[in-house]
Amino acid sequence: MDNSSLAFMHELSQRSYPSDGILSVYDLILIPKWVMEEIEDSTYRSTYVEQLQAQGYPIRWIDETKYGAFVNDEDVNLYYIVEAAVSRVSELMRFLRRKVKTEDLIDLPSAEEWMNRLYDEWPIHGRTLSTGRTLKKNAGEISLTILAEIFAWYHDGVDSLTIYTQDTDAHEFQTNAERILTGNSEFTPALDSPISVAFKSNDFILCQMYREGALTLDAVRQLRHDDRKLTYTRQQADKSIICRKEVITKEQFIDLIQDATVQILF
Repeated sequence: MDNSSLAFMHELSQRSYPSDGILSVYDLILIPKWVMEEIEDSTYRSTYVEQLQAQGYPIRWIDETKYGAFVNDEDVNLYYIVEAAVSRVSELMRFLRRKVKTEDLIDLPSAEEWMNRLYDEWPIHGRTLSTGRTLKKNAGEISLTILAEIFAWYHDGVDSLTIYTQDTDAHEFQTNAERILTGNSEFTPALDSPISVAFKSNDFILCQMYREGALTLDAVRQLRHDDRKLTYTRQQADKSIICRKEVITKEQFIDLIQDATVQILF
C-alpha cells in the first residue's frame, strides 16, 4: 500500500465509511519503509496506521535493505528486479550502472549496502517539506514495484497480490518491470512464471464500496474530488469486451459504476 491509498482510506474513516470489507480480507498488508517515510510526514496518516494496527489489521512496514531475504539472498536476481523496476527512469538507470553494477554481477556488493546507497543518494529530488525533508521522487512507486515483483517471482503460496495505489506511475513501473523480467534469460527466480499482480486505485475502491452497499452515490460524489484518467472495461451487446483509458468526470464515473457491464481496472 502506498501513501496516496492510505490517505484515501484515512479520508474514508474520517467520513465514517467502514473499510473493513476492503482490508479485512488480507493476511498481510506491507508498507515499504520508503513509503512509511512519506506517511510519517503527516501526523494524521501515521496515527491512522497505528489505529489500524491496534484494531488488528496485519499492517507491517518492510525495510528495502532487507529485500534480499525474500529472494533467498540471490543478490544478482534482486539486482535484475531493481533494474527492471527503475528502467523507465533514466536518472536511476544511470545511477545503477555507474555506482552499483559490476562487470560480473556476482561481484556486486551486498544488497543491503547498495540498496541503502541507492536511497541515500537518490538522484531525483522533489520539493522540500516544512520539516526540512526533501521528497525523493518516485521512490515509493519504485519500492512497491520491487516488492511486488519479489513476491510475484518467489512466493507461490500467495493467493492475491495487490498493490493499493492511485499513482499511474506505479502501475506503469510494475507492468514494465514484469515484461522486462519475463524476457530476461539471465534472470533465474524461484518460479518459472510470475504470480499476477493486481491493482486497487481509489476509483476501484469507490466502485467496490458502492456496489457492496457501503457507499451511496452522493457519498461517491463527495469522495471523488476531480476529473481523472480511468482505465475500465465494458461488455458490448455482442458480449465482446472493450478496454478504455480516458479522463472521466465525476458524473461520468457515477454512470459507469451503476453499469453492471463495466469493470474498473485502474
